[in-house]
Amino acid sequence: MNKLIPEEEYVIFDGRNIARNSDGNADWNQIFQFLDLFPDERIVKVVVMPCWIEIDLIKKIKNLATLQLVDVSKDKEWDDRVVLALCQFFDGFYVSNDLKMYKHSNSDKDQKKWFQSRRIGYILDDENKPTLIFPECWRKEIIEKEVRK
Repeated sequence: MNKLIPEEEYVIFDGRNIARNSDGNADWNQIFQFLDLFPDERIVKVVVMPCWIEIDLIKKIKNLATLQLVDVSKDKEWDDRVVLALCQFFDGFYVSNDLKMYKHSNSDKDQKKWFQSRRIGYILDDENKPTLIFPECWRKEIIEKEVRK
């Protein structure tokens, strides 16, 4: 897959997933902790959120990332499909703790493996501070991009 802008790396955030604290409750401000973990300006951050979020949250996210609003009223997994589609389109990575996110794709077995390899997972500490778990290909992708410059 070719990058539209080779110098940049796209990271797509599953907004509803990363907003869940360790108790499973929504904490919309937690999204900003995740965005702060990617300070490199070469990383294009895209947050996928349902269209019903409050306008104040929309404004805050748009100050730090690109925001993709989606209608999840008829299909509660539609936002997950959009995360995967953007990840594939930009040949990027996505942040989610949904271990079976790839199942939201209609792709073949090889493509589903590719989606699994692009997931950046995370763990939350006692204060709900996230620590990212990068896939093996993350380092390889970054190194290859540095060499191409």
